[in-house]
Amino acid sequence: MRNAYPIPDTDSLSEWLQDYFIVAVVPAYRVEKEIESVVRSMPAFVSRIIVVDDASPDRTGAVVEKLAALDDRIVLVQHEANQGVGGAMITGFRKALDIGAQVVVKVDGESAERRITPRATASAISKP
Repeated sequence: MRNAYPIPDTDSLSEWLQDYFIVAVVPAYRVEKEIESVVRSMPAFVSRIIVVDDASPDRTGAVVEKLAALDDRIVLVQHEANQGVGGAMITGFRKALDIGAQVVVKVDGESAERRITPRATASAISKP
């Protein structure tokens, strides 16, 4: 179903998105070198950033813990055993729903190049 209401201009798009509780879910495995740029690239309209450390053998979890101390939007969930990207996504989606997410967006843990954009996020939302 297409949006019943037009998406606002680019100037007011981020403000419009603030009306929603938007959560980014980031499955993370062996991304200690990339995860900081991915998390820091999250726009302000993202209310929470759930990073699921999928039992990564590197310092991914420690890097996210450091970031979480600086940004209260960040929630770290750690798996005791690797469950694969699908398992990490399910864990992250469940956590997002538990905290009341209205919109959940999956973001790759290894690439800040594929960012959440206001236009793409708004196109997935239909205002009542």
